Amino acid sequence: VGRRCGDHARTGCRSGHRLSIRGFCHQGSDIDVVLDTIGGETQQRSFDVLRSGGKLVSTVSPPDQALATAHKIEGAFVFHTSNAGRLSDLVKAMRAMGQSVLIDGVFPITSFAEAFERQASGRARGKIILSF
Repeated sequence: VGRRCGDHARTGCRSGHRLSIRGFCHQGSDIDVVLDTIGGETQQRSFDVLRSGGKLVSTVSPPDQALATAHKIEGAFVFHTSNAGRLSDLVKAMRAMGQSVLIDGVFPITSFAEAFERQASGRARGKIILSF
């Protein structure tokens, strides 16, 4: 999606290795930007893959500023309000490119506490959907 919008997104390290959901590239610290949508341990490990002067942007929790300073990177927390029209446009663009959204689980609204616990556990791999 980033490339389609004119960005030059990187998916791996300069050595040619690709990053995976399960692991980080251990070939050095040469990633320019990490967009953290998971938090916790994943966010902490993100500090080690960023180059000096890189950016760690999280949608989950504010990055530890002491760690950011120690790693000579910039940490930022992004909070936004969802917009149904923009999200719909994004889904259409992703589908047109053959991409899909990973869904971890669908919970009825009456099981909100269970859905929240799943999300907070750090074990969810994908979106958690509440149905009405």
